[in-house]
Amino acid sequence: MDNPNVEEEVKLRIRHGAFLDLLKRKNIGYSVIGSYSERDLIFDFPDMRLLKNDWLFRVRLENNEIILTFKGRREIFRYSKRRTEIEGTLGSESALKALEKIGIHVSSLPNDLSGIISLLAQKGLRIVVEVVKKRTSLELK
Repeated sequence: MDNPNVEEEVKLRIRHGAFLDLLKRKNIGYSVIGSYSERDLIFDFPDMRLLKNDWLFRVRLENNEIILTFKGRREIFRYSKRRTEIEGTLGSESALKALEKIGIHVSSLPNDLSGIISLLAQKGLRIVVEVVKKRTSLELK
């Protein structure tokens, strides 16, 4: 995972069971291909400058990977939003670029979660939110 890009998304709020019922009613076949957990640590400075600029810096743990993500200011349209996103696994060039977007310049990164949390703390960031999500992947037929 090593991609700087612009993310455009539409998010719908629907309960998982209601979504599966909708697929059945529309005769759309599916199979569950797996479940996984994501743990997101959202960081900011004590003055909340990232939030005030509508930026986000996240460290995500997913499938034994550590992924650093910078999300820029949102452009909101009627049904969607668009924002610059720089995301990369720990050790990648994109992970370094994500840090640079929030003013942190380093030549190399630690290789584990405690190391990246320590680095961010040394630079003045702290965890402001922690979110744990369970995801289920479906394959539509």
